Amino acid sequence: MGLKQIKIGVLKGASCGAALFLGGCGMPGGGPKMFRSQQPEYNAAVVSNEERQLLENLVRLRYCDNIASLDIASLGYTGSRCINGSVSLGDGFLSDLGHIDKKVGASLKINPGSDPSVNLTPPSGKDYIKKYMTPIQFSAVSALVQGGWSVDRVFNLCVERINDLYNATEADGPTPEKAPDYKAFQAFTRILSEADDNRLLEFGSKPGKNFSGMYLYLNEPKLNDRIRHASVETMSYYNGLKTRIREWKRLAGLSQDTSLFSLDDDFVSDMGASSLVIQCRSLLGVMFYLSQNVDVPQEHKDRGLVGITSDAAGEEFGWGEVCKYFSVQCSKYRPKNAYVSCKYRGQYFYIADDDRDSKMTLMLVMQLCKLQSSDYKSNTPLLLLN
Repeated sequence: MGLKQIKIGVLKGASCGAALFLGGCGMPGGGPKMFRSQQPEYNAAVVSNEERQLLENLVRLRYCDNIASLDIASLGYTGSRCINGSVSLGDGFLSDLGHIDKKVGASLKINPGSDPSVNLTPPSGKDYIKKYMTPIQFSAVSALVQGGWSVDRVFNLCVERINDLYNATEADGPTPEKAPDYKAFQAFTRILSEADDNRLLEFGSKPGKNFSGMYLYLNEPKLNDRIRHASVETMSYYNGLKTRIREWKRLAGLSQDTSLFSLDDDFVSDMGASSLVIQCRSLLGVMFYLSQNVDVPQEHKDRGLVGITSDAAGEEFGWGEVCKYFSVQCSKYRPKNAYVSCKYRGQYFYIADDDRDSKMTLMLVMQLCKLQSSDYKSNTPLLLLN
């Protein structure tokens, strides 16, 4: 075999190797195994990011700073390895066919190609209005109760008015100067929650009516039957509950002789003795409401960076009485017991890992975010409790 044939053979071999190396993109590599091993980490990162973003927006609202929201539109995952190769033939390999003066060299580079592709989109225009500015549908509120959430928690968070009972409506925007009206509303929702705990509360549609007309029914006949068959130990409790239900009707201006109440959102029309007219908050209103109970350092109060609410005596009002299921703490140093935290204006704001109420409320708000972004229909029939 001549020297020229040897050179051509070496060149062909190098070319084949280069083709093998350079043609390796898209090879299975880790593939499904890599996805199974890393998918939980991606899932945890997405949840953590959403919680931290929500917390930071609540803190921003406390300082009357603009909020920003980036929603994950898509999360791509290649699950493949990309193999890049190159072959070095040397400067003089083909310059002189009489001799080989350089060695053939090859290099191989493997790129795992397993990083996710994340598309983030800020809501704008009609999407922003739909998510943040549109009032929450009461059918969504009842659906949350159907899903196991406490009536007291859901109503205090999502509802700002029922008949002439006001649930700190001033809290739906920047921190007000005067203490809000909320005590009668909270007394109303506590009794309603107790009736729900005893399976006396039902939501649904009146027979013969369209699903657009919702009703609330207090099953007082069931309560009377329990009283008749109650033991000595439970008799006192059920009689007390019956008294509290009468107080519930009095607070809302309802007829004592009625157990079936229509639900509406029209405050212009006359409110009858058998009607519950309900006004729900928007998602932005919910966030402002919760932001009132974000703790801030005294220095920031003294500098006027946040608003201060005063009670009738001129003392600082404690929003913990209103936002009883949610609070955010602050610390100059990174907290060790934080479930979720963010750093803002030189402070760490966080929800403690053992603050179960605040964690549950944060979860509830995240569910509201999903509902507000969806095409949930207001005329969905709902029967919550039997």
